[in-house]
Amino acid sequence: MAAAVCLACCLFCGQAELLAENASSAYREVRRLIDEGRYTDAERLIGAQLQQHLSDPVGIGVLALILDFEGRHGEAEVCFQKGLRMAPDSIFLLNNLGRHYVSLKRFPEARDAFAKALALDASNAFALLELAQLDLNIGKPGTALDYLNRLPGSVAEQSTTVLLRARALHLSGDDTTAANLLDKMEASGPSRASLYFSAGLLLAECRRYREAQRAFVRALDADPASFNIQYNLGVASAEAGDLDRAREIFEHALARRSDDVDCMLQLALVYQQKLDFDRSLPILMRATVLAPKRLDILAAIAFATEKLGMYGDTAQAWDRYLQIQPDDDIARREKGFALASGDDHPEKGLEDLRWFQRKHPQDVKGLYELAIAEAVEQPDRALEHLNTAVQEKPDSLPARYARASLEYQDGKLQQAEEDAEYVVKSAPDNVRAITLLARIDLRANHAERALKSLAEG
Repeated sequence: MAAAVCLACCLFCGQAELLAENASSAYREVRRLIDEGRYTDAERLIGAQLQQHLSDPVGIGVLALILDFEGRHGEAEVCFQKGLRMAPDSIFLLNNLGRHYVSLKRFPEARDAFAKALALDASNAFALLELAQLDLNIGKPGTALDYLNRLPGSVAEQSTTVLLRARALHLSGDDTTAANLLDKMEASGPSRASLYFSAGLLLAECRRYREAQRAFVRALDADPASFNIQYNLGVASAEAGDLDRAREIFEHALARRSDDVDCMLQLALVYQQKLDFDRSLPILMRATVLAPKRLDILAAIAFATEKLGMYGDTAQAWDRYLQIQPDDDIARREKGFALASGDDHPEKGLEDLRWFQRKHPQDVKGLYELAIAEAVEQPDRALEHLNTAVQEKPDSLPARYARASLEYQDGKLQQAEEDAEYVVKSAPDNVRAITLLARIDLRANHAERALKSLAEG
């Protein structure tokens, strides 16, 4: 549809002089047929027109557009080149040749065509927009903004242009200005569902999930039947922490498409955020039957089963994951921790955890998990690993809590108290840390402080 818009723009914005005077009504009819998707009829009509005006380069360009719409790209390019030999300075032909190359992903040739069109008319809005989009696609937001800043006001204020500018600002790291632009666009009045949807996606990229929710709601109001909009509204709601709404959205979506694996995964993840792993797991098991090689589903199963204390199932999930992605060191580490936490093959788990620690000696979670696995049989080595972990990441609460527990067992009460206090201050609702701190205080004959800790907790 973009090429049809370009056709309308170029025919009625400065290029009409290339049309034969007696052909204007025929070209208007061709445009109408293109807009209706009646490409065969449009080709027949433009062909008849060209028989009367053999040297009309715009007519040849219009035929090229129609051939592109029909997927006959080789014939279209021949027509474009023929037209340009007749009128090498035709902005109409250069603009649409550029779009032809974009559709074929021949981006350097597209850029060359648009640059030539822009050299002929520095205010050529279509070329400016296309060059901006090309630069955004290759991660050059600065030059994209330069092109967008050259647009005339009427074009610069259009919603599609605002979206491009917001994306360029986002890629430049200015998410606040990008989100403000999108907010203004949304507040400007009614718009197409596709524009609200695009705005929602970009707001989500900027991590402005509440605003993304609002944009998706407006998109869904404009297009209630869109499953894609509904799905993304659910994702944005979950990211915004609106978990009950996200659950309802995904459940409703699954009522429409009961075998949609992405919806199943998202619903399961919502339940995991709600710490309802019992409900999450059956959904994930159904999803993995439909998509047995989806790594994200297998990872979610591993997480849920670990939280439920089903370590054998956790190890099995990671094993299936590693069969598909054997070079994933993190997955091997997690499989090792699951095995070390269970009763079946703890020695194999320790082997994997030690392998990982040798390969990634500064990885904090690896050090923590190895320490937990070694804590009973080799507490001194476990404490060494935890010391390294805290040195690497002083705010690691799991490592701090585990170290406090081992220090308490070893009678190092002052060190244990420091670690436990750090955890309690950072996570005041951590009941285990509060209890540990009280036990440390009791053992150090600080009964009043222990009672105070328990009372405040």
